[in-house]
Amino acid sequence: MFELTGKVALVTGARRGMGKAHALALARQGAKVAVTDVDKKECEAVVEEIKKSGGEAVALRLDVSEGREVDSVFSETIKTFGRLDILVNNAGIYFSKPALELSEEDFERMLSVNLKGQFLCAQRAAREKQMGTNYQHCLRRFRPDGCRHSRWRALHGIKRRCYRHERDACD
Repeated sequence: MFELTGKVALVTGARRGMGKAHALALARQGAKVAVTDVDKKECEAVVEEIKKSGGEAVALRLDVSEGREVDSVFSETIKTFGRLDILVNNAGIYFSKPALELSEEDFERMLSVNLKGQFLCAQRAAREKQMGTNYQHCLRRFRPDGCRHSRWRALHGIKRRCYRHERDACD
């Protein structure tokens, strides 16, 4: 595969699913990993799994929709590991119910996590690159030269889900 020894990765939404898989894979390749999500206890389980395999990781609570938390977690990651090389901007939520049953609060929360959260993390990562914090890569949904595109992809995904639910409701 590829070698990531000496690199530092921050993975959002890493307590389970794809985020956990990304965190474990990055650690297997030698990266130090900041495992982040809204449930720190579940993040700690992922960190233990990484450590049992000989990797280095830290668990941090992060609600990506809160700018102060994003700044705090990025700062803590850099303080702990001395740098940040990789962002896996993975956090996201989805309410599995038809669009007609989706409350305004549910919709606002989806936008806040899936759109605003992606933006806040991508923006902070781009700031690290500007400040010269050895920031090199950003995976999933954002690259420093393509930030604007993630916003439209997220909106497209929301519209597509709404359309699918409306279509299914009419069948």
